[in-house]
Amino acid sequence: RVRFTSTPPLFSLPCTSRAGSCAQGPLAERFPEEVLRGRDPVRRMLQQKRNSARVLTLLVLLAGLAGEASGCNWGMVLDQGRLLGDTIVELVPLGGNGEAHQLLGKVAAYGPCPPEEAASQLHAMAIAEQPASDQLRFDFSEDGMPLPGDGCDAIQPVTGQVLFVQRGTCAFLNKTLVAQEANASALLVGNGMLNESASFTALEMMGCLRGLEGTCRNVTLPTVFLSFADNALLQALLRPGDSSSPEWQVRIYARPRPAWDFASLLIWAMACGTVFQGARFSAEMAGKEALRREGGPGEPSDDDDAVPVQELTMQHATGFVVVSSCSLVLLFYFISYLIVVLNVFYAFGGAMSLSSLMAAPLARSSAVLSRTVTVPCLGEAARAHFIATILACSLAAVWFFERREGWAWVLQDMLSVSLCLEMLKMVRFANIKVCTVLLSLATFYDIFWVYLSPLLFSENVMIDVATGQGHHYANTTAPAGPPEMLPMLIVVPRLNSWLGGRSLLGLGDIVLPGLLVAFALRTDRLGRERPGAGSVGCAIGYFPVLMTGYAVGLLLAILVSVIFHAGQPALVFLVPCTLLPLHLLAWARGESLELWAGRQASSGGGSEAGDVED
Repeated sequence: RVRFTSTPPLFSLPCTSRAGSCAQGPLAERFPEEVLRGRDPVRRMLQQKRNSARVLTLLVLLAGLAGEASGCNWGMVLDQGRLLGDTIVELVPLGGNGEAHQLLGKVAAYGPCPPEEAASQLHAMAIAEQPASDQLRFDFSEDGMPLPGDGCDAIQPVTGQVLFVQRGTCAFLNKTLVAQEANASALLVGNGMLNESASFTALEMMGCLRGLEGTCRNVTLPTVFLSFADNALLQALLRPGDSSSPEWQVRIYARPRPAWDFASLLIWAMACGTVFQGARFSAEMAGKEALRREGGPGEPSDDDDAVPVQELTMQHATGFVVVSSCSLVLLFYFISYLIVVLNVFYAFGGAMSLSSLMAAPLARSSAVLSRTVTVPCLGEAARAHFIATILACSLAAVWFFERREGWAWVLQDMLSVSLCLEMLKMVRFANIKVCTVLLSLATFYDIFWVYLSPLLFSENVMIDVATGQGHHYANTTAPAGPPEMLPMLIVVPRLNSWLGGRSLLGLGDIVLPGLLVAFALRTDRLGRERPGAGSVGCAIGYFPVLMTGYAVGLLLAILVSVIFHAGQPALVFLVPCTLLPLHLLAWARGESLELWAGRQASSGGGSEAGDVED
């Protein structure tokens, strides 16, 4: 049933509303200012409790379980600058006498998230009565019906009911704490104020006030903001009519999300195709090197000699974590200043990689393009290489200047795939000892910076850097605009979801496991050329097993991200699905010691790992 309650004021919080000054009440009687401001022993006690909770969270993460962050951090989903709702408020007539109505709102960043529809429950409605001294913003009271108040003053207990209040007079958090003190199950905040430039369906984000983070963490009920139109509809439905007018119950649940993300499937196909083709390039380069050393036919072209092949050593593997971690922390604090520099380097590297990939097919397509041409200040160059460089630089320049446009992801993916292919072509493992150490350290690097960094930095360093937010953006109450993401990603927009956004995959999730898959293909080809290759006990090649393992591991990462609605460190799934099958198959074939030392090095398929300069 709808109840109208009003009691003397209880307390208020600092006001951030544009509607006017905050309602003042006897705050010091029950909630001293020092507590709300965080300057008393109670604050320190709460901090100690949070530190204990962090230790417990660490143990949970080490056990492989997923913890839930405090507050409903669903973020903002924008469509042409308009904030989209993420919460359904469904009004159901009591006893089924009438038609149900669905309203769309935006849940606050503090407090719990609304449950899924299957787990939602029906609750009675309660309305905070408008104080007599305040002027009403709506006049639906021809019948003397009291209208919803602003919820800034204390109300009588409404245990288990959903409280409906109006926006204005005090902060959103103040209204939430009043509702929580009254034992409400949820709070609906209707927008009763409409600017001339605002839309009837506009929603607003309700965030925590600066300095009151501890108070926000203790909020136990969801708060949902309703637009001007839905607020008016809800008030009209709650007005008493004739005897046939229904009494309403309400249930609040999360807006349904699509069961599958087709953008992730496209990324999966692109990543698998890049690893497959990159492994082929690596094996072809190794074959050309072998022919060149033997003095046989098939001399490598100028394109093959343009970039020397680099074999990774133990120094590279152990230095990876230190260099990557220092770079990540540097970007976390200074990404707003370095993002343009990173974009320039990315565009240049992507253009050079793309031109290298396009030059060979162009040269083979026509004898004219295979001839050389004199370029001023650069000397002679193959026409195919010259044309490919102009095309690649043009595409990179278009991406750089138009990278914020909705279609720029196509060019970014072209540059990213080209970078990955060039890396897989020119960088290689000499033995499984190096790749085991490097991939294991990379996995722990991902786990630490994704799961454990919030315990030390109070923010997810990896996610903040990948999305371009960084420390400064995450701690800014009114950012100038959306952050610019790092370009070293495979990006595909979500086209089948109201959430919008994009599915992402870091280039390291392609290159690092891809180097292992390329090692497997080179090992298979080298094994077929050795005398007595047919006497091996297990005839299964390394490459098909590892290629399958990569595809399965990436698919598992996508499935987990879909289930938990959160991005996952892909290496946690990719490394076990590729490295473990390699070791098991090598043991079954009796080649573990040989591959650990490096078959390719010992067989003349490449330079010794220890002889490669860092």
